[in-house]
Amino acid sequence: YMGLIVCVNMIMMVISAQQMGTRADASLNAAPLARNGWEETFFEVSDYIFFALYLVDVVVRIYVLRRYWMYDESEGGIMYMNIFDGFLVVTNFLEIFVLPHVISGDASQASSARVVKLLRLSRALRLVRTVNV
Repeated sequence: YMGLIVCVNMIMMVISAQQMGTRADASLNAAPLARNGWEETFFEVSDYIFFALYLVDVVVRIYVLRRYWMYDESEGGIMYMNIFDGFLVVTNFLEIFVLPHVISGDASQASSARVVKLLRLSRALRLVRTVNV
């Protein structure tokens, strides 16, 4: 179930990256931009939907497993993958809800954009977690 959601999310991230590349080409006058206007809204809404799905997944697992979510002796000790999933959800929360309010229109925007790109890379790590399982 979650593996399918992660794969669909990865496909959406690839399409979004392609769309950003197309916009970058147009801003450099390297290619014309056919602007429909719905793409940005569509990808933003899909980010919120995927975040909600991941958040529900982590919260339900924490509620069901309770203390075994972090540590289960029968499973070999610390549950690193659960902690990693929690880290990805927190990182995604920061990217979607906190960083847009922190980023301003001044010179710090370039370095903030790099931070956002690194956070998006951490979202891609969720696919690695799915492949390992």
